[in-house]
Amino acid sequence: MIDIRADDIVAERNTNDGRFVLFTRTDLPPRYPLPFLGVSLDTGGDCHGIIVRLVEADGAEGWTALDLLLTVQARAKAEAKRRATKPTIAMLYHLAQAVRSERLRRPSRDVSGAPNFRPGNAASSYPWTVAEMRERTLPLCPDPESREGGVTPEQLLIVLDQLYADVAAAQRSNPFVRNARLHVGNALTCEQQRLVELRG
Repeated sequence: MIDIRADDIVAERNTNDGRFVLFTRTDLPPRYPLPFLGVSLDTGGDCHGIIVRLVEADGAEGWTALDLLLTVQARAKAEAKRRATKPTIAMLYHLAQAVRSERLRRPSRDVSGAPNFRPGNAASSYPWTVAEMRERTLPLCPDPESREGGVTPEQLLIVLDQLYADVAAAQRSNPFVRNARLHVGNALTCEQQRLVELRG
């Protein structure tokens, strides 16, 4: 069990196969642009926690929207190289559009670089399973069907979907936020379709 107070949970969402994603406000700084700071991700028998921020300038050490987008995009590219299905190709299109919108939305002073990727300890169909940003690591599920341990692409897309929904509620007139939200939602649908087809 993870030790999170019930009143600190802002939202709870689940993948189609039941893995949870918990959004929490524990230690939320004043005037933070999101209603949550931490995200707890069910890794299949364990849990991996990350801090999420909209941009680097928000101050909290964590993964920005762009960091997560680039991580999911890189995984989708690896999947397309392994097996280029229609949902995967469509997901790559939507992720490219979301990345473009996020780059346009971010202030020019907000430069954090890009995640690094490396192999993990588990055997995998992919050339890498761990994303890193400075001292932060994100272990991804090593198998294409997202059944083994680790964070799944579907979970990361759920995090992004929640992030953009919350930002859109506060920045209704921002076209880049609206566009990123639309394409992230479509990418999530594509990933869910990919898993349905792959799992049979």
